[in-house]
Amino acid sequence: MSPNQKSKTETTFLKDKKTLLLYSLYLSIGSVSLFASMVALNTAYQGLIWSYSTRYIVNSIALALALFLAGILLIIACIGLLKERPSARVFGFAGFGFLIAYSLFVLFIDHYVAYTLVYMLILLILFALILAVAVFFLHKKRR
Repeated sequence: MSPNQKSKTETTFLKDKKTLLLYSLYLSIGSVSLFASMVALNTAYQGLIWSYSTRYIVNSIALALALFLAGILLIIACIGLLKERPSARVFGFAGFGFLIAYSLFVLFIDHYVAYTLVYMLILLILFALILAVAVFFLHKKRR
């Protein structure tokens, strides 16, 4: 192929820095959330095998479902950002809403903090770190 010809599968990826930071935020939290949901589902399965309490198993399944839904919504938001759809931010806010609402539910209503809140704290700390980096870069860009 001559140097001036482009492959049909080659595309340029030119997005502004704000979109890329938001994309990386959604992708990182979404992928960690999906992984943590599989870990929580495995915990529920192990609890079923070892005859743990029903409350433990139900809370593990609820955690797995909340993390899975949040992860899926955030991955959909990533795809929407790449395709420049305006609904991408709605999916992103819904994904973060699931994470924050479930962690507040566990903290204030259910009082089952032992292992459940650890996953949420990991995700929220990751969210805070990436958001701080994003704000730093956006603030630096505006100067």
